[in-house]
Amino acid sequence: AYSSTYPELLKKLIKIVSWGTVEAGGYGFGDAENLVEIAEPTKKTFIKCEDDSFAYLFAGCKNLEVIPSFLFRYVNENTTSFEGTFERCEKLTSVPEELFENAPNATNFEETFAYCKNLMTIPTNLFANNKQSNNFKKTFAGCTKLEKVSYELFDSTPNAINFDRAFYDCYSLKTGPKNMGKSKCKSDTRKSKNICTL
Repeated sequence: AYSSTYPELLKKLIKIVSWGTVEAGGYGFGDAENLVEIAEPTKKTFIKCEDDSFAYLFAGCKNLEVIPSFLFRYVNENTTSFEGTFERCEKLTSVPEELFENAPNATNFEETFAYCKNLMTIPTNLFANNKQSNNFKKTFAGCTKLEKVSYELFDSTPNAINFDRAFYDCYSLKTGPKNMGKSKCKSDTRKSKNICTL
């Protein structure tokens, strides 16, 4: 049951050193602003997650520095949504390539890494096993330090139809993926920044 003290307890959370059995539905650790480290999961970590969504699970964890490579190794194969999962994780600089490989039925990556303002690299095969995915709206919006994104990033997502503002406000982006519909990356001379409005 939700308690009014829960948000205050989350603010005190610094590390997840080991996992028990977690009911980590949407917003589970959202706004745990002092969380720096997450332990690798066990087979029981997300066993009670009957929901098909990890929406906003770590959103607002602004001091989180590293995502474990296999954080979602044992997720329910029916997991469909990673909407906002790491939104506003401001200290993240990279994303592990294997992160979503055990979620083949995931369809929604809206705002998954939005406003991770220090994110600098995206692995080419991040979505390689997510062939059902169709929504990449604002997935990397506001990742202002992101400079290069592989041309092949979305090659394994034939069902993807929504790339609306996928890289919006990615001011440093110089190269981006193909297969995204009409690219609208242009230079805004008033601000001396690149604007990507996909």
